[in-house]
Amino acid sequence: MGSMFVRSNMDAFQEGLREIARRQVPFVVSKAVNDTAADAKKWAGLRVKRRFHKPVPFVRRSPSRTLATKRRPVARVLILPKQAAFLRYQERGGTRAPSRKAITIPQGVDLNAYDNMTKRKIKTLLRRKDVFTAGKNEGVKPGIYRNMPNGGVKLLVSFVEKASYKPIFGFEEGVEKVARNRMPTHLNRNFRRILANPKLKTRRGRRVLA
Repeated sequence: MGSMFVRSNMDAFQEGLREIARRQVPFVVSKAVNDTAADAKKWAGLRVKRRFHKPVPFVRRSPSRTLATKRRPVARVLILPKQAAFLRYQERGGTRAPSRKAITIPQGVDLNAYDNMTKRKIKTLLRRKDVFTAGKNEGVKPGIYRNMPNGGVKLLVSFVEKASYKPIFGFEEGVEKVARNRMPTHLNRNFRRILANPKLKTRRGRRVLA
């Protein structure tokens, strides 16, 4: 009789689990996917701060995600398009060509709190009477120069035709690793949360768990 009792209860339990699976698995999976994506986005935000020197708020806000649903249990962790346009060089390396005439590199000018040269800096410099541009025709490195009181000149901003980058970001590899490590944990936790719900009942109105 004891074995029959166990079997009987197992049948009811398995029936309940089948119902849970049918009705709750899409929710559990989508919730686990979103929890995992949240972990990956958080990791990416920390990665930006650690790998880049004094990243500006625009760059710090670059990691984003889309949400999974029960019908489409797929979330996406990404770098926002505007930031991705230049962060892709830090991700994969390569050579960047200028969007205009040249890439500007600060040499002897004051920088802002993020150690960057502001967009208005060049216009401000060129308004000065002692500042001028020069290049190959003058036999010097292309850039913006200043006439110094001692008769010399000082390079303020250099112009370069291209910039080379090494792949230092590691975004894609890192997000994949976080997803692989965290997804089983979130699936297990969310399934346990569903199974522990005392309001969950079988078709016959009895609780699945005693």
